[in-house]
This record gives sequence, structure tokens and C-alpha cells, in this order.
Amino acid sequence: MASTPFLFVFSLSILIFPCVFSSDDVNDVKSLVKPVFSTKTPYFWVNDENEEIEEDEETVVDFEGKSCQVIFISTLLRHGARYSGLKWMKKITDVRELLIKTLDPSSEIYPFLEKWANPFQEKEEKQLSELGEDEQYELGKRFGERFKLLFSNDIENVKFVSSSKQRTKASAVEFHEGLIDSVGGDETPVNLIIDDIKLRFHDNCNKYTTTVDKNVSTLVEYKKFKNGPEMANVAKEISKKLGIDKVLTADEINSIFQQCAFEVQLLNTSDWCHLLNEDHFRVIEYLNDLKQYWKKAYGHNITAKMSCPLVRHMFKEVDKAIHMSDEGDDHTVGVFHFGHAETIAPLYAALELFNDSQPLKANNFEFHKDRLFKSSKIMPFSANFAMAVYECDEDPDNNDENDLYVIKFFVNEKQVIIPACDSFVCPYKSVRDYYSDKIDKCHFEDLCSTEKPAAHDEL
Repeated sequence: MASTPFLFVFSLSILIFPCVFSSDDVNDVKSLVKPVFSTKTPYFWVNDENEEIEEDEETVVDFEGKSCQVIFISTLLRHGARYSGLKWMKKITDVRELLIKTLDPSSEIYPFLEKWANPFQEKEEKQLSELGEDEQYELGKRFGERFKLLFSNDIENVKFVSSSKQRTKASAVEFHEGLIDSVGGDETPVNLIIDDIKLRFHDNCNKYTTTVDKNVSTLVEYKKFKNGPEMANVAKEISKKLGIDKVLTADEINSIFQQCAFEVQLLNTSDWCHLLNEDHFRVIEYLNDLKQYWKKAYGHNITAKMSCPLVRHMFKEVDKAIHMSDEGDDHTVGVFHFGHAETIAPLYAALELFNDSQPLKANNFEFHKDRLFKSSKIMPFSANFAMAVYECDEDPDNNDENDLYVIKFFVNEKQVIIPACDSFVCPYKSVRDYYSDKIDKCHFEDLCSTEKPAAHDEL
């Protein structure tokens, strides 16, 4: 079981702000809530770890005067906080070497750079960290508390599905332990199903690889912003703070941002963060959001469409649970899937969640300061999406079976509006019909094929 207490997270965030953000007013700094590190944001920096959760608070909902009790929940969780990737390890080392050559040895910053050595090792690359273990264990407990009645007597009827990566499999183990500790049950090892088709569909879709992932035009808006005035201003200010004539590139600035993110969350401190202020964080966050938006979410139609194996599976499991409930038979009460940012962002797009009125572009940074698609909030480490299905009391005055089962969507444990009915609680049939093409017409191999269909002779 993960052992690091969570109480340190909030106090840590406040302690680091005075050195991260150049503000004379501590209250103004606190009002920023926590640092924004895009997809490298720890879960409990943007979600309240001290939130009071009432037992079974999501077990029952009211729908049009009827009481409805949860019978099934299907979720997708991004893996917990992890160690840095090799790419960023190498990039920040290159930045450090550049600055050592450029800085005046009498500079106040020089001693830090001279002594600094990358604290992350190649063997740890993208492995789940202790903080990530804590996030997932705590989430398991929180889901257990919110849906205790669903799991307490049926924990053996819960499925766990993971991608093949260490960080997702380890996340599932920790989440399972937290769930067991919350609702009770035998402390047996989790029976983990590995399924990369559903959880790493991006690796198996040739059309996505060729038209999006490896396509130089995919990140046009990202590159425009990277080379635009906002990032140029950040580079000038940081170069001035360093006291160097050479202006750092946007890639070098982003490397500093990434290293700051990993060091603060895993080591509780980072001298690299001293180079950044509040405005820098906001600009660099938008830069990284442009990449997430155009490469993993709403930028291209194929990105949402290729998630259909997961969408189909999640809804088919609901169909099965409803059928078994109608028959009065025991059934799976929950399925927990463990994937990646590349899994959850396309799922959001497929379900039409967090879709801003205007696309994120290089020239509308100011317009999008309050954007829906903010990856630090919707795709931090351990981000989670859940849909819970409820069976309602039968109404003798209403024989419409479509109202017998209703559904709720949750993102990061909070209910969200379902586009199918523009409400927090919707009839399940209406929601299923709304997404029917992604459920019943999911032809993954055809969708992802890069071969042109054979021509047919005219009769």
C-alpha cells in the first residue's frame, strides 16, 4: 500500500509558490491555487484531497421524482504521476550544459547550475512514482466511499483492465488496494486483464499514425504559438533573469518547465522553477494544451473515432449489466480501465466533452484563458472519467421503459453535463442512441486502414 500522506500536497503547493511565482503578496499567490503543469500536473494539485466524502453519496439519484439506485459503473483512469521520460531528461541536461557555457560564473544562478545533476535515472523512465501510487490508492478509496453499497457485497464482480505499460498496471494494483481497504473484501491480488486495443488504440491505428501523429501539419498551431510573441516574451524575460545575451529558444523554455514540474512533484523542490513566474506558467501551459488539443483530441476527426473500441466496450458492458439486472441475475458491477493521456483525451472528444466554442489556436490565447480544454484540470496524472448507471423505481403511471435506467457522467469525481440531453442525469437509452455510431458501427480495422478501398466496376 502506498504510504506517503496526502496532507503534504496542499502545504507544499503554498510553500513553493513564493519561489515559483514572483509576487510580493502571499494572498495573491494563494489565489492561483496551484502550479499548472499541463498533463504533468499531479492529481491532488487540482482536486481537493481533503474533500469530505459522504459514504454512498453517489449511490442514489433522483430522476423526475423517481429514486434510482446505481447498478453499474464503468471508468477510465489515466495512470498516476510518473517519472520523467528520457526525452525530457536529455533536453534539460542539454539546457544546463548550454547555460554553464553561457553564464557568467559570478552569477547568482551559476552555483545552482554548476552543482545540478539530473536526479532522474534512465531506468526510472516513465515508471509510476510513489506519488502516483498514492494518487491511485487514494482514488480507489474515494470511489469505494462514494459507491460503497455497489461494491461492498460484490467486490468479486469488479473487473480491472489495463494497458501493457508498467505505469498503468501498477496504477491498477494501487487502486484495487485502495478500493478493497475502503469497502472490505479479501486482499487478493488484482486479476488484471491486459488490453492495448481498447487502451492504446493510438498504437494500433495506422491512419492516425500517418495522418496525425507523424504528420508535420498536425501541430501547425502549436508551432505558430511556440514561435509567436507570447513565447518570445517569456524567453526574453527568462534570458534576462539569467543575465545572458543569448535568448533561449521556446523548446529550451519548455524543457525548464517540464523539469520544474517533475522535480517539484517528486522531490518537493526545484531550482528550475525559480526562473518562471505566473505569466510564464500560463503561456507555457497554453503551448502544451495546443499540442494536446490538436494531436490527441479535437484537432482531427480520426482521433475521436479511433477510440471506438473503448467506447463500444464501455457501453456494451452497460447493456450487459442492464440485461442481467432485468433478469435478476448477478452481474459485473464495475469495470475500471487504466490507460494514458492518449486514451482519455480521444475519449473526451468522442463523447464531446470540454469542446470549446472556438478551436484552440495560436492567435486566440487571450480568448481561451478560461477555456474548457485545460489539460492541467481535465488530464492531470490520474485523471478519471466514469459513467454510472442507475435503475429507477417503476412508476405505475408511466410504463416507458426508457426512463427505467438513467446515467451520469463524472470527470475527476465531479458530475458533468451529458451532451446527449444537456443535463447531469439522462435516460440511458437517449445517451446510447446519441453515441450509437461509436458503439454499434465501430469497424476499427476499416477505420484505421491507410489502404484505399478497391474500385468497383459500374454495372
